[in-house]
Amino acid sequence: MLIIPEQTRLFTLLAAVVMFFHAVPIQLTAQQQQPLNIGKIAGTARSSTDSIILRWGVSSALAWRMANDTGYVVERLTLDSLFKPVPNSLIKLTPQPIKPWSLAEWKSRATARKQEKNTYAAIATQMLYGKIQANTQGSANNAAGGINLNAVDAAATEFQTRFAYSLVAADNDAFAAEGLALRLVDTSVRAGESYTYRVFIPLRDKAYAIDTAYIFARAEPFQAVQADIALEAKAGDGSITVKWSPTGTKGYAGFFLYRADKANPTFKRLNTAPLLGNSNDSTKTSQFTDTTITNYKLYRYRLTAITAFADETLPLEVATFGRDLTPPPAPTLDKPEQTAQTTVKLKWSMPKTLPKDLAGFVVMRSSRSLEGFKALPRDAEAEARADTSGTEYEGKRLPATAREFTDTDADEEEPYYAVVAVDTAGNRAHSFAGYVIMRNMIPIAAPKGLAATIDSLGVVRLRWNLGEEKAIAGYRVFRANNPTQEFSLLTGDMLRDTVFTDTISLNTLTKSVFYRVAAVDKRYVVSQPSRILTVKRPDIVPPLAPMFTSVIVRDTAVSLAWQPSASDDVSYQALSRRVVGASWQLVKIIPPFERTYNDASITQQTEYEYRIIAVDSAGLRSEPSMIVKAHTYEQGLKQSITNLKAKYDSTQSRIVLDWQYTPSTKNSTGKEWFIVYRASDGDALEQYESVNISTMTFQDRVNPSQKRTYRYAIAVTNGRSTSPLSQEAQMRVP
Repeated sequence: MLIIPEQTRLFTLLAAVVMFFHAVPIQLTAQQQQPLNIGKIAGTARSSTDSIILRWGVSSALAWRMANDTGYVVERLTLDSLFKPVPNSLIKLTPQPIKPWSLAEWKSRATARKQEKNTYAAIATQMLYGKIQANTQGSANNAAGGINLNAVDAAATEFQTRFAYSLVAADNDAFAAEGLALRLVDTSVRAGESYTYRVFIPLRDKAYAIDTAYIFARAEPFQAVQADIALEAKAGDGSITVKWSPTGTKGYAGFFLYRADKANPTFKRLNTAPLLGNSNDSTKTSQFTDTTITNYKLYRYRLTAITAFADETLPLEVATFGRDLTPPPAPTLDKPEQTAQTTVKLKWSMPKTLPKDLAGFVVMRSSRSLEGFKALPRDAEAEARADTSGTEYEGKRLPATAREFTDTDADEEEPYYAVVAVDTAGNRAHSFAGYVIMRNMIPIAAPKGLAATIDSLGVVRLRWNLGEEKAIAGYRVFRANNPTQEFSLLTGDMLRDTVFTDTISLNTLTKSVFYRVAAVDKRYVVSQPSRILTVKRPDIVPPLAPMFTSVIVRDTAVSLAWQPSASDDVSYQALSRRVVGASWQLVKIIPPFERTYNDASITQQTEYEYRIIAVDSAGLRSEPSMIVKAHTYEQGLKQSITNLKAKYDSTQSRIVLDWQYTPSTKNSTGKEWFIVYRASDGDALEQYESVNISTMTFQDRVNPSQKRTYRYAIAVTNGRSTSPLSQEAQMRVP
């Protein structure tokens, strides 16, 4: 249902009004089941002080068909100043449901009201009573006499069309709306009072339902308004197109367009039949093109919309004039020719027959073939303003007789040229773009400022200065492991930057890597390469280990010889020694190229192990060499004792021996002792007693009753070797 309130607070009273109407039942069977809703009635009202015109319509063709059979009932409820229902004010304005007129009624009323030539009345009667063209019964080709589905579909389409044209007729003509039973004029109103109307269809078939319409209206003077549409006029060459589109939610049945000019100030309608619009769809635009104009003559247009009451809204107005939009012939541009480093000569031709309004030519240049063209000679101030209005042509136009132009500020950044023909109306015709290959007559210089950094992962970051030449398109970077060998290209075609990152292997014996950079111009001409840059690799490879070649063991020293490391960055060699089973001890730091060492700090009768490593300038240490062993020894010849003496102590009945001994430092082990040999009379000497090395005396208790001669000798031993016996000493015991 459609409600048209006059004041916002009426929305809060809507529920009460609807409940009041529903208290008066539309004749329905109490036992009726839930009906099928087939549409709704929507209505609106136009007020005046002495009458209120009601207009309504249904939302579906089926609802329209049933309403035509049953008719419409219109009831009115009076509202008080607070918009509340006035008791006992509900009246039925249609004692009997109003239905479309019969064909006889159409004829009689048309005659009585002089509507015989009313087109919309003719459309309405045709839609109501015209013969249905589609035949839904079986055709001659259908021997079974069944339903022809194609014919059914055609009939449904025709029925829908009849419904739509009926609504159009009712919207555009009050007489047609009345005859279609879609209009009612309530002349029993009182000025200033408010009313709510109910329009419904008393259906006989209770299986269907059509929603009721509730319409609010107040009896007050009618005020015409402009339509809620946006209006514009677009000038063409010999034509003007008027366009409009909805800006609100209201829909209109059609539009009338009027025109006036200075010579004919009275507006005249341009269309005899209404121009159909796009309802209330704001995304769609309607238009009308007027082709009966004269260029540069101002025309005013007014547009009115047709309401549901067949009235016209107040007009909206626009004004414009047509103009010459026909461009002159386009020039034919010859191939541009470079005559100097920054000079390009252009020539073009035109047809023999030229329009009288040809004003001249403008030469343009761009970096792209289809866009970005700007007029020559360049105006830096205008370009800074980004002027795209066409005023950039001012002061740059060549005369209409010109057929050549020389650009003395040519730039290879903008190799595309075009010539534009301009007429007096400002219309322009562009030639096809011409392309010039700019030759670089001054070779570009080799890059300067090449420098690099390298990290511990082997990532090299190169940088160099940007060249001053505009012709430079990019750079190429080269690398080699030997500056005397050929350099390899790293960047493919070219690098459009002044920095480059390279990654090199560090697991190599080559200590440095070498780089060069060359510039490339836009014609792919390569400059001389830069100076060679040497980048030293971070040392992560330890030196090779030295290798022992000989070990010579003497009683006083161990002589070692080896082959030094083959690496060329060795800073020193570290020789270590240990007693088997003990920890390693550094013996000496040895210069990198020495090959021998004599270890005199040894202990005899000891088993030693030796190893040597190389250390480079980065502090990296080689693997230890293979371990060699050296077992020290002693010669076995001990220093003999001297000055052995013997004497008899009669008081103690013992013989006392003393002697002298000086140990040899090279043979002494600190684990030595003395052995005393003794013999009596003519017997041979035999080991008799051992004495500590620190005690150089010995007392031998004897039996004085036995008269004998005792002989003594002493030797020193360490358990592995023994010195010669000393000279004998004798003592006679009385």
